[in-house]
Amino acid sequence: YECTEFPCDRLRRLDLRYRTRYGMSEIENLEYIRKEGMNKFLKNEAKRWISEKGLFCVHDRNYYK
Repeated sequence: YECTEFPCDRLRRLDLRYRTRYGMSEIENLEYIRKEGMNKFLKNEAKRWISEKGLFCVHDRNYYK
């Protein structure tokens, strides 16, 4: 998000792929980090992706311990 061209074309293409395949936005994540900070982002991500089953991987939809 600190890049002078944020979001650049390369990031927009990556973001489109992730929104389409995984229902998540890399650009939204970076905007959240810019606004709220990395620590808050990481805490929220841990709540979102880690459970008693393990760490959820969006790429293969499996949990890992």
